[in-house]
This record gives sequence, C-alpha cells and structure tokens, in this order.
Amino acid sequence: MSRSMKPLFKCGVAIVFAQILCGCGNTPNSNSADLTPPAQRRPLPAIPIKNPSGGNTVVELLPRRVTIINVLSSSCAACDHELPWLTKLSRNYKSKGLIVIGISADADPRAMSAYSVKMKIPYVVFAAGTGMGETISPYGVPLTLFVDDHRRLAAAIMGMATEARFTRIVENLLAE
Repeated sequence: MSRSMKPLFKCGVAIVFAQILCGCGNTPNSNSADLTPPAQRRPLPAIPIKNPSGGNTVVELLPRRVTIINVLSSSCAACDHELPWLTKLSRNYKSKGLIVIGISADADPRAMSAYSVKMKIPYVVFAAGTGMGETISPYGVPLTLFVDDHRRLAAAIMGMATEARFTRIVENLLAE
C-alpha cells in the first residue's frame, strides 16, 4: 500500500469499526433517534487512557451514568466546532446525571493541555493510552461515543454531526 493511501485506509477502518461497535443495522447515520436498541447494545470496549490518578481504561472510571466520550485532537477544525455543543450539554444536563469526557488523539500531551486551556474545556480530557488505535481509532477525529447508564455503547458518531443530533441522543438516553 502506498504511503499516501495509508491515512485513507486507517480512516476507512475507523468508520467500519464505529459501525460495528453500534451493532448491525443501526449505523451512526441511522434515523431511529441514532440509538441502538438497549437489547442490542454491546459493552463499551476497554478504551486505554493515561490516567495519573489510577485506572487504565475509560470503563474503569465510568460510574453507571449516561456518558459522552469525545475523541478529539488539538489540530481538528471539526473538534473546535463541536466543543461549544459538548460544553453546553455538559452544563445543561449535569444535574440529570450526564458526564462528558474527552480523549486526546494528540501524540504530544502538551498540545492538548494548551488546547484545553485555550478552548476552556470544562470537563476532563485524558491522553490516549497505549493500544488506543486498536480499540478506538484516533485517525477519525472527532469520534463521539454515547454510553448508557449500563456502560453499553448506545450510539457512535464518526466525524462532525449537529448540536441538535447530540442533544437528541442525550435526551433520549437520559429518558430511558
């Protein structure tokens, strides 16, 4: 495979992986409120992170609450665009139990640290751990995962969506 084709191949693999995570027949672009039916949801995979306070995967840290996991990069324009929505959702639905966390796909943790300050990200952003590319590909940012209160993957959006779509997914999950 040529060097110029590798990024495209990795992006394609990431898209297929996100669709597999959501379950057959209900891809991230589905119109059925974007949610995989509860009986068909799969457990959230053990996404590796670097956590200075302990725990090596996101699953180990999650309480049983509705959670948005946003994989982002400091050099991603679509990530910049989504941040205000994620911040708004975090603030507006925190009292109803919503948790928002980020996972940086940046190779240099200092880049995300500076970006978090610059963009005033109000939630924790972890550095991706070793093996993240094997679990959730960092090549397709932004990647947003919506997790139900049983730690199962309810929806995944590869690339940028809309604020209305994010809000609809969160409201539907909180109403379950």
